[in-house]
Amino acid sequence: MRWTTSSPAAPGRRLTRRRSYAIAGGLILAGLLPACEATAPAPTPQTAAGGETARLEWWTARRTPAQQGAAAAWNDSRGAPLLEVSERAAARSAHELAAAIAAGQPPALLALAADDLTPLALANVVQPLDSLVRASRYDLKAFMPPALQPCYGLDDRLYGLPEGLAITLLFFNRRFLEEADIDYRQAGLDFTQPRSTWESFRELAGSLARASAPAAGSGRWGFDPSDRFSKPLVWCWQNGGRIVSDDGRTASLTHPANVDALEWLTSWVRDQGGTTELARQQQPWGFNDESPLLTGQLFAGHVSNRFLDRIARYGPHLPLSFVQLPVRRDGETPITQAAVQALALASGEQVEAAWEVARFLVAHPTAGARDRAAAAEAARHGWQWVPGYSGQLPLDRYRLAERPSGHATLDQLNLHALEQARYARSPERNPVPRIVASSLRTAFRRAGTGEVTELRALRDAQDRVQRELDNAWAALDERA
Repeated sequence: MRWTTSSPAAPGRRLTRRRSYAIAGGLILAGLLPACEATAPAPTPQTAAGGETARLEWWTARRTPAQQGAAAAWNDSRGAPLLEVSERAAARSAHELAAAIAAGQPPALLALAADDLTPLALANVVQPLDSLVRASRYDLKAFMPPALQPCYGLDDRLYGLPEGLAITLLFFNRRFLEEADIDYRQAGLDFTQPRSTWESFRELAGSLARASAPAAGSGRWGFDPSDRFSKPLVWCWQNGGRIVSDDGRTASLTHPANVDALEWLTSWVRDQGGTTELARQQQPWGFNDESPLLTGQLFAGHVSNRFLDRIARYGPHLPLSFVQLPVRRDGETPITQAAVQALALASGEQVEAAWEVARFLVAHPTAGARDRAAAAEAARHGWQWVPGYSGQLPLDRYRLAERPSGHATLDQLNLHALEQARYARSPERNPVPRIVASSLRTAFRRAGTGEVTELRALRDAQDRVQRELDNAWAALDERA
């Protein structure tokens, strides 16, 4: 992956109504659901027509205290242009985002999942940043590769700056092991010396499920490879598979490694009585503070590092820990999944001002304002708070040291989880990322029920994904 590009970046273009409707059509066909510097850049006072202070809108699907704290830091230190964080349905819906663009009223900044950048870039909705990076001599090396990589488009141009990074880990409840008289270190679940493979973890989870047999019907379980605590994409990657070609045009869900991974997982489901039995066992499972990992109903699950904040909030003294994801075979390099939150600049007339604000929002000094706002909101509810990751390794190490949660074990876990970022990767870039993800999960579920074979489930999913890819590319090629 290239971190810089010599391709000439497209300048900010005026949004004509004709172009806006073309963009709208491309967004809808894509099926999109959108959702660093050590010092801040020098201020550039700006005013709107009539002498009023210029305003920039920052659209986000769910406004967070951290985002509000960052916006307040900009407004307090700069004052112009005034930054407003707006929780807008358009940040969730491609239709509403397209309508706002067609009306000539796009936001200056967008907060969205980095996976959604590719379809937006292909539709010319977000601004390539390469020329702005070069002109301002902005140093991208502050960002970790797994945070920066998904912010590039298929044309190798940069379309966003990482605002947040989450890493998938295997969280587990040590109480299950203690009750079965199993030492978690001997089981290969010591995060300082992990030694867990697919087979060893399957055997362990199975033995714990059998030990819980007297509690049948209570929802107490070892691990379910078919439910929301299992990441289908990770299993495929760890087995050497892939889902979409490098150019984002060809679906490859029936890759032999994917079929093999799914066959292995469905055999595990059958060993546990099939999906019907698993669903019956899991009826008592809930969400948030009722999560089975917090209530002691589930031994282990694939969860992001942000679950540490959930633990701090609802159960800081629970015997919960994590380890890197089990590998397919002993000695292999672990692979996990990254989820990146990005800041993008909408194409329009406010690009230069928005670029200045974007650099400020991800700069080191602003991180303190974000963290103070998030911690204050947690304290207001009587919760502990654990920092997440920005995607900048030195900054995140500093933040974790400066803002401990008050629980030494959680802080140690959070710092070690950050080191797992080196093994993280993001889904292959393509114009319909959410359709690809949902189709893969559907294939895993269909095969798990025994409705169809693993190959048939993946072939049906691949056919659907390929149709959507072809439609999206046809619309984009026609518009070009």
